[in-house]
Amino acid sequence: MLRPLVLVSLLLCSAAAEAKGHYKFIDLKTLPKKATDLAGLLRAMKEKDPSKRAAASLLLDNSLREKSDELKNAADLEAVLTVLLEKTFKDMAGVNDVYGWNKDENAPRADMLCKKLLVLPGRVSAGYSHKFNNTILAKNADQGVQGKTCDTEVAAAKNEAEFYAWVANQGWGILPYAVMINEEGVTRGGFQFLSPGNTSYPAPRFERPTYIGFAEKKDDQWQLVANEPALYNDWHKQECNIYPPESSKISEQEKRARVANWMESIRGVNPIRDRFMGSEVPIFKIEGLGNDKFEKTDLPVLEPYQQSDNPMVKAAAQIKCSQLGGGVSAAVMGETMAQLKSLPARSELGKAIFKIFGASLDNGNDASAEDKAAIEKVLKTDSPWQLGRVNWVKVYEDWGKVSVSNMPCTFFLVRQNEDKTWRVLGPIL
Repeated sequence: MLRPLVLVSLLLCSAAAEAKGHYKFIDLKTLPKKATDLAGLLRAMKEKDPSKRAAASLLLDNSLREKSDELKNAADLEAVLTVLLEKTFKDMAGVNDVYGWNKDENAPRADMLCKKLLVLPGRVSAGYSHKFNNTILAKNADQGVQGKTCDTEVAAAKNEAEFYAWVANQGWGILPYAVMINEEGVTRGGFQFLSPGNTSYPAPRFERPTYIGFAEKKDDQWQLVANEPALYNDWHKQECNIYPPESSKISEQEKRARVANWMESIRGVNPIRDRFMGSEVPIFKIEGLGNDKFEKTDLPVLEPYQQSDNPMVKAAAQIKCSQLGGGVSAAVMGETMAQLKSLPARSELGKAIFKIFGASLDNGNDASAEDKAAIEKVLKTDSPWQLGRVNWVKVYEDWGKVSVSNMPCTFFLVRQNEDKTWRVLGPIL
C-alpha cells in the first residue's frame, strides 16, 4: 500500500519569471487537499500562473491515482483521451516558441500535427477514430506548414502488431495512460507520443514531455478541467507537463508521479520482438537519470507495481525492487516470467533470478537421464527457435539451467511443476 500523501513545498519557476531567472515559491500546504477542490481551483485559476497550476495539477494527480478507481468504459476512455489531445494539439499549433517542428533531441516535438497517428489499442477500442483541425501558428513550425490548416487524424491500431509495425518506421504513435476516476467523477488521464524509427533501425523514440490532464463529465459530455502546456523547448527542464519546471528538489508527490509515468512507458515497450531496441532498454530496466533515478528509499513507491495487471510492468518492478534489496523471491519472479510474451523481458527476469541463486544452479546436480529427456521434450515444444542438441542440465531444488547447442541464447531456465513435469520459463539472451 502506498504511503499517505505528505504535503511539502515546491520551488517552481513561472514562464514569465524564467527569463529574469527568478523563481516562484509554491507552498503546497496552502492548496486544497480534496480532489474536487483542486479541480475547482484549476478551472478558476488564470493560465498566466503556471507555477501554481503545476503544483495544483501534481497534487490532483496524486490524489486521483491513490483514491480512485480505474475507468474501464471504452467510450468514456476514448472521450477523455480526445479532450486531452484536443488541448495539447491546440497548444502545439498556437502562437508559441516551445514546440519544434524538427528532429531536435531536446525539443517537445510537434511535427505530427499534419499527419496520421495510431493509438496503441487496449485502453481504447479498435474502432476509435477522431480528426483534429488546427491552424499552425507556432513560431518554430516548418515554413512549409506555417499558417496552414492541418487535419490530425488519430485512430486506434487494429491490434498490437499493427501499432508496433507503424511506430517502427512509418509514423507517430500515442500510448494512452490509465484513466482514474473518483466518486465525484473527476478523472486523471494522460498519454505519451512515440516517434518512428527508420528502416535501418526500427526503434521508436518515447517522446517527452509526457502529458497528464484532468476531465469530468457534465450533462453527459466530457469536459476538460486542465491540461497544462509544456513551458520549455527543452524537455529536460520539465519532463512531464505537471512536474515542477527546473526544480532542484523533488517532492514525494513528484516522485510518485514519476514512478507512475515510468510504469506507463513500460506498457508501451514492444512485447512481440525478440530483443529490445533503442530507449526500450533503459525504460524496461528502469534505468533513469536525474530525478528518475530510483533508490532503495523509493521501494515503498515501486513495490505496489509488482502486482500490476500488466506482465511487463510487473516484471520490470520485480527486477528493480530485487536490485534495490526489496526481497523479491525467485518463485514470484518465475511465475511472472511464465506470463510474459516478450523474450527480452523474460531474459532480464531470468537474469534477476540467477542473481538470487548465485552459484547454486551452476554448482547444482546433473539432471537424471529421465529429467533431461523430459526437459528436452518440453524445450522442443516451447522453445522460440528450432531446438539444437541439449548439452547438459544442472538442477538446484526445482529449478534447472539448460545448455543447448546452436541457440541464439546463453541457456534456458526451466522449473519443475508440483506434478514433477517441467516447464520452460524462457531463454537467457
